[in-house]
Amino acid sequence: MSKIFKPIHCAVSIAMLLLQLNHVCAQEKSGKAEVYLGGDLTTRFYWRGMLLSASPAFQPYLELNKGMVTLGAWGSYSFAKEPYQEIDVYLSIEHDNKRLTIYDYFSSIDSLDVSHQYFDWSNTTTTHAVELIAEWWDIMESSFSLEAGVFIYGDDKDESNRSYYSAYFEPQYRFLIQDNQMKVFAGFTPVESLYATKAAFVNVGVTAERQLRINEHIEFPFTLMFAVNPHAESVFMVATVSL
Repeated sequence: MSKIFKPIHCAVSIAMLLLQLNHVCAQEKSGKAEVYLGGDLTTRFYWRGMLLSASPAFQPYLELNKGMVTLGAWGSYSFAKEPYQEIDVYLSIEHDNKRLTIYDYFSSIDSLDVSHQYFDWSNTTTTHAVELIAEWWDIMESSFSLEAGVFIYGDDKDESNRSYYSAYFEPQYRFLIQDNQMKVFAGFTPVESLYATKAAFVNVGVTAERQLRINEHIEFPFTLMFAVNPHAESVFMVATVSL
């Protein structure tokens, strides 16, 4: 991606987001707001081919939904004392089988005596990173889906403090085996980015999800993922229970 194309690409993405928001706001005249909250217990914080925690983590979320619009917050806090913790906020709009999200990732040092610098939004010093994410599922009434994201601002820099505008694409295919909801995926980055030093597949694997039954009254969604990062030659296995 050339230096000229990167800002043009981001400008087009922002314009598309604003048009979508305007369309949704024009349609959302009524309907009750709903609140959703929950969390995941996971053996590791794994994201797009990268291991972000060395210990198990609790990942709570809180969402406010009204019609096609959702405002949410999500966090990840490891059980062991680690320097990397994360808390994010996001705004998404969903219509039929498509969703567009603007996502703010924020990493902090989880300590009472250290300022998080949460309101530092200077592009050169902020630890916020803003990404636009587009999702499309049941493509042409099939079991295929696609997720695509591009960072547009903040803590997405190379060693010279220049923005990568990191891009990530992940086609997925879902199918059912017995009581297990399966998904195979192949995430890749098309250029040098925070994910890899060149165009490469960085997150390839399979997940299996089923209900974990404790007794006749209690059961939880349980997910097991096996993934490899071909570029880094790494392998991961992550188990998650949703509450």
